[in-house]
Amino acid sequence: MGPLRKVPSFLIFITMDILNPNIINKIAGKTFKDGQYEYRIYIKTGSLGEGDITSISLFIENTPDQVGMDLALYALGHVAEAYGPEELTQSEFMINKILIEDYPAIGEILSLLLEGRKTELGIQSFASLLNKVKINLNNNIDFAEANRIIAIRKKKFEKVVNYMSNAGLEIDGVKIKKIHTTIKGQAKRHNDTDLAPSIEINMVVAAEPTNKDNQKESLSAVVPFIKRTFNEISPIDIYSYDKLTVTVANVNAIL
Repeated sequence: MGPLRKVPSFLIFITMDILNPNIINKIAGKTFKDGQYEYRIYIKTGSLGEGDITSISLFIENTPDQVGMDLALYALGHVAEAYGPEELTQSEFMINKILIEDYPAIGEILSLLLEGRKTELGIQSFASLLNKVKINLNNNIDFAEANRIIAIRKKKFEKVVNYMSNAGLEIDGVKIKKIHTTIKGQAKRHNDTDLAPSIEINMVVAAEPTNKDNQKESLSAVVPFIKRTFNEISPIDIYSYDKLTVTVANVNAIL
């Protein structure tokens, strides 16, 4: 099972000594609720040559099942209302980033929404930026589907670990007495265009060497053996965005 294809609140930085106070009052510190989103808008302004630039960032506070470019459309509507028709023509605009509070490991998701074409929403007139957002309006990230696949993968991996823990495994004179495992799943960024249903597996193997004179050498074979066995009997693959960690505890040393 490979990575998912594209599966918000807004974050806007406001420079209060540059922006019109009326604009600040309409945007700063507010949580907007549009469609399935609860988000904040932050604006940062600056200058480039002879013109002004307004950078918009969005910060999503809730956890919608899907995040799409409709969020940007909602946000630009509030920005247009705050600025007014005349002010909108006095600046170039860009959407800088979109962040989701509950998915910090993913980071900025605008590149995911635009399939790596983040610069498409770079510095341009407000009318042009609005048009680009409308062109990409059908783009979305499906977090509900990612979480569904994570739950399925997690359940299958749990069955593999339970089998291994009770199978009486042994290698080179080392008995596997018990395997304590924690399995976590989280949607993570796979690259600039894909979201991955990542699984992290941590296994602590309680091992008992039967040859007490050669315990260190015997135990060194346990980690590759456990990883190899896990991969051989697992019905699904471990991918580069997953993590399998195996630690060995010598039962004789504990006792």
